[in-house]
Amino acid sequence: HCVKHDEQSLLSKELALIKIKITNEIFFEVSNAIQHVDGQVIDKADDYVIASIVSNSQTIDWVLRVLGQFEITEIMRTGQIVMVRDNSNT
Repeated sequence: HCVKHDEQSLLSKELALIKIKITNEIFFEVSNAIQHVDGQVIDKADDYVIASIVSNSQTIDWVLRVLGQFEITEIMRTGQIVMVRDNSNT
């Protein structure tokens, strides 16, 4: 059954995988933006990085705007997932 919960009792997250075309000159700047939101570079080659960011939707939207100055070639987002914080079921 479905139970209504207030915002404070819920934990919500979203996962984004972002592929960005890079050069050696901009890698440091791209990496800093990703790390600023506790994201990780999970794959790197000479010409691209793939970042993983797990956060709320607003933070992911923000980092996508920041990274928009670079060439983002692919974005995959899970959408928001939610779990209740207490012992009850979501």
